[in-house]
Amino acid sequence: MSDTGSTATKSGGDALDPSRIASYRQRRPGFLERLVTVYLDEAPIYFAKLKASTEKLETGATKEDLDIIRMAAHTLKSSSANLGAVRLPEICQKIETAALNEDIALVTALAATVGAEMFAVEQALKAVLFEQRKAVG
Repeated sequence: MSDTGSTATKSGGDALDPSRIASYRQRRPGFLERLVTVYLDEAPIYFAKLKASTEKLETGATKEDLDIIRMAAHTLKSSSANLGAVRLPEICQKIETAALNEDIALVTALAATVGAEMFAVEQALKAVLFEQRKAVG
């Protein structure tokens, strides 16, 4: 399980890829703001599903729990990657694969790291949103 933290050092501590954010800033006015707002509204829903289903694994895994975990991780991975999150999509991909392989120990270990990374991404996106609104207004 040494795989759980291997992505943490790849990005030098940044939760977001600045070039991805910059590319969205160059699009039509309000585009970046809408993307970030939707992400901040919806990503916590998938995180909550992931967390709740992972907690249920402690009392006995079902195929349905693993499917929910896999789909929540997949959705969180895709939406996070689209906004330039660096580590979170990698962690979610590993959770998705572990759930598919029914590796409950790995799912649980990886899921324990998602909360802190979600927080880092959310804080970075809130800062982007703040900068964007400050620049416009």
